[in-house]
Amino acid sequence: MKGGISLKIMEKIKNEKKSNSLVFLFIVAICIVALLISITSLVLYYISMNNMVDILSAESIENSQNNVVTKIVDLERDLNKTTFQLLNSKFIHDITSEEGEYSIASHQNAQMDVKSLTSSYIGLRAMFIINTRNMNVFNDSLHNNSEMHLNYHTTIEKVFENHNSGKKLYISEISPSALIVLCHDFRGFIVVYVFEQNALVDSFFNENLLDDYDTAVYYKNDFILSDNPTLFLSNTARDNHIFKYEKDNYDLVTEIIPKSLDRFYSPFLKQIALFTFIILLISIAAIVFFANYMSKKTEKHLSALMAHSRQHHYMAIKSILQRSIRNQYIANNEQAVLSEYFNKIEYKELFCFQFRLDNINSLLLSNSYKNISGYMQNIMLILEDSLSNFGNCIMIDIDFDSVGLILAAKEISMDSEILENIKNARDEILNMLDLTVTVAATDSIISPMDITTTFMHLNSLIKYRFFTGYNSTITDSFEINQSNEFPAKLQNQISALYVAHNTEELTPALKKFFDEVSKTSYEDAKKWVLDLAMTLSKALSSFNDLSDIIFELSQADTLESQYNIFVKYFVDTLDVHKNSALSNDAFVEQTNKIIEKEYSNLDFNLTSYAELLDISVAYAGKKFKKEFNTSFNAYLAEFRVKKALNLLSDSNYKIAEIAEQCGFGSTAYFIKTFKKITSMTPTDYRKL
Repeated sequence: MKGGISLKIMEKIKNEKKSNSLVFLFIVAICIVALLISITSLVLYYISMNNMVDILSAESIENSQNNVVTKIVDLERDLNKTTFQLLNSKFIHDITSEEGEYSIASHQNAQMDVKSLTSSYIGLRAMFIINTRNMNVFNDSLHNNSEMHLNYHTTIEKVFENHNSGKKLYISEISPSALIVLCHDFRGFIVVYVFEQNALVDSFFNENLLDDYDTAVYYKNDFILSDNPTLFLSNTARDNHIFKYEKDNYDLVTEIIPKSLDRFYSPFLKQIALFTFIILLISIAAIVFFANYMSKKTEKHLSALMAHSRQHHYMAIKSILQRSIRNQYIANNEQAVLSEYFNKIEYKELFCFQFRLDNINSLLLSNSYKNISGYMQNIMLILEDSLSNFGNCIMIDIDFDSVGLILAAKEISMDSEILENIKNARDEILNMLDLTVTVAATDSIISPMDITTTFMHLNSLIKYRFFTGYNSTITDSFEINQSNEFPAKLQNQISALYVAHNTEELTPALKKFFDEVSKTSYEDAKKWVLDLAMTLSKALSSFNDLSDIIFELSQADTLESQYNIFVKYFVDTLDVHKNSALSNDAFVEQTNKIIEKEYSNLDFNLTSYAELLDISVAYAGKKFKKEFNTSFNAYLAEFRVKKALNLLSDSNYKIAEIAEQCGFGSTAYFIKTFKKITSMTPTDYRKL
């Protein structure tokens, strides 16, 4: 296979003796090459710098510079098109606009839109959307975030300064390795793209422009890209060997022979003949003395080369195993290489394990998905360190949250010791990374050809974490239950208790139902729990959280977490319904009294309002919207503005004093709310 020199060939090379004659010829060849280089350098020294410039093709440099500018302009055009598509996405609009409502579903869909539209850009580090109307800043995952997150790359003042002056590209003063690109649309949105400067240099200068010369790119006389930051635009007039190219607000400066090289080039070449003569004398005199040393050095080098070859061979074995586990095609010669490898390591038994990261949904929802790759690398290091004493460990990536381990054990029947070490490794993962993993383990095998079917079995075992819970070990001894009959009578009993608001008997009945669920298969367990949720949601006409509970149940990956979701939605909420027995008229009357009394309180909100009524916040919000046909916050804002209208007409209080008396936290927020409701500012209203 093309994995490098095979181990057999390397061992054969190691055993061959290198004669002193070969060493002699090698050193003589080096001396001749050194002499030729010296003569060539002396010839080049007497060629003038201007003649060298004439020899080089100026037209080729200009074409290369034009290609660079074309690529940058094309990137700007693509970013403008992407900006238009991003801001016209329904889900992104729902999150970024003032009228839109945030939800997990819209967040996930927006993430998919962003990923599909920006995944092709090389070096894109981050993206931010700024709504200039409300000064909100959103990051690339479209989570509402603070300006401090944007300030990690550039200040928002710098964004607006460059946007207002028409500057689209600039280097970040905070993170000099980042290039900022600004795009906007007529609706008041600014999209900030943060690129890794080195990545753009590699993508734009993919010809010979950077390999042969020093080149810098300036945008409106500001430095933005280069592999040599010491090449400045202001120095171009003083150097005859610099080519300058201007196009579309861009200046490209290419220096053929850097001044730094010119300063030490002459004295170096003047002395190179003397140095070469000395080197030749020393080399010839050292041939006899270093012959034996070179032989030992060659042997040491061959040993290191063999170690490198083994490592390369090991990586090739991992690649074959990884494709085998994923049930991909393995050529016959690769199967032979796999068998040869396992024969060489002289194992007694093969143990296969699968490790899956627990609570992956919480990590994804909390934006910790960026660290999952690093978590998995650390987990593999901990596992390999814990089990390497038992034999050769091969760690294999299975999925973004799963890894496989193949242990070629030196001895037979070490199951209990290995499982004990796996438990210790789990504890170490918990202590060091604050994470838990679920382990699937099966009986040992002998033939490496059985690894594929073994990992298919492990993948089916790992699903039963649904019953065992997090941080557990699932082995073949785990009893996989067959489908039982659905407990319809128990479901009807739970439904009746739920309608009767009998929480004392409802909780034990739910526990009994989930005990029955734990005795069935994985597929039926999922169906039974969803069926019970649908039944209970239909039992009460006032139940409005079906979509939320269905979403949470689908995200839950253990039976225990699904039970907790049921308690949250179907047991805990019954107390809310019991305490919400207010008649509609009494509710409206008490609400009016409370708002009249508390509207001037800066801390008065839906939570404190619900506490005064002795009901839950969720129920208070739904009840208020049903009776007043608007949300609590909107109604309270209009009520406060009405009070402010009276004070503006009948008093001489200042605007800031009226804002405080009417319960507004700041004058700016008062003016904004007042204008939104009345279409004029408080000052304009007072003038009228």
